[in-house]
Amino acid sequence: MKKVMVFVLILMMLSVTILVQAEGAASMSSEIAEIPASYTAPAEHPGEVVRFDYKTSAEDKYAYVYLPYGYSDQQQYDILYVMHGGGGSQGSLFGGAGQSNDIKNAIDHLIENGEMKPMIIVTPTFYTERHSNMGVSGSWDAVLEFPDELVNDLMPAVESAFSTYADTADSAGFEASREHRAFGGFSMGSVTTWYVFEQYLAYFHDFIPTSGDSWTIEMQGGNGRAEETARALADAVERQGSPSFFIYAVTGSEDIAEPMMTPQVAAMRQLDAFHFTETGREDGNLTYQVKEGGTHAMPEVKMYLYNILPRLWPAE
Repeated sequence: MKKVMVFVLILMMLSVTILVQAEGAASMSSEIAEIPASYTAPAEHPGEVVRFDYKTSAEDKYAYVYLPYGYSDQQQYDILYVMHGGGGSQGSLFGGAGQSNDIKNAIDHLIENGEMKPMIIVTPTFYTERHSNMGVSGSWDAVLEFPDELVNDLMPAVESAFSTYADTADSAGFEASREHRAFGGFSMGSVTTWYVFEQYLAYFHDFIPTSGDSWTIEMQGGNGRAEETARALADAVERQGSPSFFIYAVTGSEDIAEPMMTPQVAAMRQLDAFHFTETGREDGNLTYQVKEGGTHAMPEVKMYLYNILPRLWPAE
């Protein structure tokens, strides 16, 4: 009799596990388009990547800034901050100042063809002179420090120099213009994105965590401690006054981060703070896509951005 009861209990536990996994799988979508070959060639009206130097309390740093074609101080622009992965740099996405590559060309074409609004894109680094260790632990240390640098040093400098929707480059201006500001990143940059979400939701409305889970509970906590991680994120929303937001989470089926992201998102879907949608921000505040065959590499990151950027601030 005891053996039968144990067997029934095991079956019940398996059923619950299968249900949770199925709910996570239901959030997946392979409808992520490749960048058209024609969009990887230079556009007729290209934007420009410039170097931007700024100061922190400890050292001088720099970021790269993409300015759309026809950029003017007389116009206000939405702004996206994009963070690289572990071992990367400010140039991981666009290369360097004055350079063009496939994703920069694709963004130029999207703007030129009216598929997305002109926007400013900033690519900083979380590394400082103190972070000589670019391994996982060293990168994590740098990531933990970066959110404060972002809001105290980088944002005031960038949004004083370039024309965004922030009338003043301070906390009041950032809060008033949060719907025109987004943060995203790949791998350790995605870990950074979750920390920015937890700490500075007042300044950002949209988030693009790409191939990386939240480490707020522990490293790769999206897998082993998915429910606790999801709860910590929900608590952060409540602690910050429950403002509106939208999360575009994405990874690949063959990505090393997928086993961490899928359980985390499945757990987030069980909480009232998050409303999953497959259609758009009008119907929820969280979407999750898994690219069939996608790996943990920059070509996929560029593809994800190509698909997501037109959805951030759709062209009128």
